[in-house]
Amino acid sequence: MKLRKNKNLISLALIFISLFFWIYPVQKEALWEKDKVIVWDIISYYAYLPATFIYDDISLKFKEHLPSDVKKKVWAKKTNHKNNYVLKMTMGNAIMYSPFFFIAHQHAKLVGIDANGYSEPYSRWLVYSSIFYALMAMIIMRKTLLKFFNDITVAITLIVIFFGTNLYNYTVYEGTMSHIFSFFLISLFIYESILWHEKPNNWKALIIGLIGGLITLIRPTNIIVFFFPLLYNVYNLQTLKQKIQLLRNNWVQIVIIIASSILVCTPQLFYWKYTTGHWLYQSYGDEGFFFFNPQITNGLFSFRKGWLLYTPLMIFSIIGIPLLFRKLKAFAFPITLFLILNIWIIYSWWTWWYGASFGSRPMIDSYPILAFPLALVLSYFVQKKWRFVLGLLIIIFFIRLNIFQTKQYKKALLHFDSMTKEAYFGIWNKSHFPDGYNKLIKRPDYDAAIKGQKEY
Repeated sequence: MKLRKNKNLISLALIFISLFFWIYPVQKEALWEKDKVIVWDIISYYAYLPATFIYDDISLKFKEHLPSDVKKKVWAKKTNHKNNYVLKMTMGNAIMYSPFFFIAHQHAKLVGIDANGYSEPYSRWLVYSSIFYALMAMIIMRKTLLKFFNDITVAITLIVIFFGTNLYNYTVYEGTMSHIFSFFLISLFIYESILWHEKPNNWKALIIGLIGGLITLIRPTNIIVFFFPLLYNVYNLQTLKQKIQLLRNNWVQIVIIIASSILVCTPQLFYWKYTTGHWLYQSYGDEGFFFFNPQITNGLFSFRKGWLLYTPLMIFSIIGIPLLFRKLKAFAFPITLFLILNIWIIYSWWTWWYGASFGSRPMIDSYPILAFPLALVLSYFVQKKWRFVLGLLIIIFFIRLNIFQTKQYKKALLHFDSMTKEAYFGIWNKSHFPDGYNKLIKRPDYDAAIKGQKEY
C-alpha cells in the first residue's frame, strides 16, 4: 500500500490550540470542588486504588468505619465469602487512573489535606487524567491517520471526532468515565497493530497484547477489537492466504499477544477469588444482554438516546464504510466486522440507553476505528474548494449543535434518560425549560428493560 506523506503540522498545531478549549471549561467548572468527580460508575472504577494503597483492604471492610461523607463514596456488594465486599466494575479504569492517583496522594500530603483517597486533590487529578489521555489519543490518531491521509484531512477528522461528538462531553465534563481511557487505548492498539504488520517483532507483539488486555479489562465487550489486527489487510482470497502465512511465520509473537493479554487480566481473577471465592464472578447480578432482542434501531436513531441522532457527524463514518472497499482495502473487513459486532453487542445490553448519559456513550470507544471511514469522506470534501466550503459549513453547524446540546445536557434540559421526540423539539435551540416540560419527557421502564421487554 502506498502511504501518503505530508510534513505539514496543521493537525498537530490544532490539537494543541484546541487543548485550551478542553482545559478552560474544566478549570471554570472546577468539578473537583463540587464533589462531581467520584460519582456514579466512577465510584466503583476508582475504589480499587484507595482500598489497595491507602486502606490495605481489598475486601472493602474498611468502608464500615469511614465517616459518612466518605463512606457514601464506596459502593460495593456484600458477598457470602467471609463477609467481604466486591466491586461491580472491573479494575481497568483504576489501572489507568493510578499514575494520577499517586500524584494526588503526594499532593494531599504536601498541602496538608486529608490523604484519605477521596479529598479534593484526588478528584482534581482524576480530571486531569482524562485531559492527558485525550491529548495522547489525538496525537496517536494523528500519527496513524497521516500514514493514509494528508494533513488537512487529518486535522478536520480530529476536530470532528473531538468537538463534533459526545467525546467532548466525556472528556471535559464526565472524563473520568471509562470512555476516554478506552478511546486512548484503542487508538494506541490500532497504531501498534499497523506497525506490527509493517515489521513484526516480539516487542510490538508484547505491546499489542498488553494494550488489548487492558482494553478488555476496562470494558470486556471491547475484546472484539482483536478482530482488527486479525483481519487487517485481508480483502480477498490471496490476502487471506498471506495473512494465514504471516500468522504461521510469527506464531511465537501470536502466543506473546495472547499470553500478555491474559496476564493483564489475571489481577482481576485473583481479586474475585479473594473477595468472592470464585475465579470468575458475575458482579452485575441480574443485569445482562439480550442478544436475540437487540435494540439497534432505538440505539441508533431514537430520541431517547440515538447515537446518530445526538452525534450526527458520525453518519459520515457510516457513509465511508463502502468506500473502504475501494480506497482503503486493508481496513475494509476489520472495520466493517467490528462495527457490526459492536453495534449488536452494545444495543443488546438491557439498558440500551446506558442510564444517565449524553447520546450513546459506549460508541465513543469505537471512534478511533471509525476515524478511517470518516477521514475518507472528509477527504472528498477537501479535494475541491466548493466542497471544502460546503463541508466546513456542515461541520461548523453540527459542532455548534453538539456543544450546545452538551450544555443543555449539563443543565438537565436535555434529559439524561427520558428524552422523547416532543421533548427534543420542545427544547430545540433553547437554554431554558419550556412550559410543561415534565409532560414532554418519558421515563424508561427499567423493570421491563431488565426482563428484556421491548417497551421501555
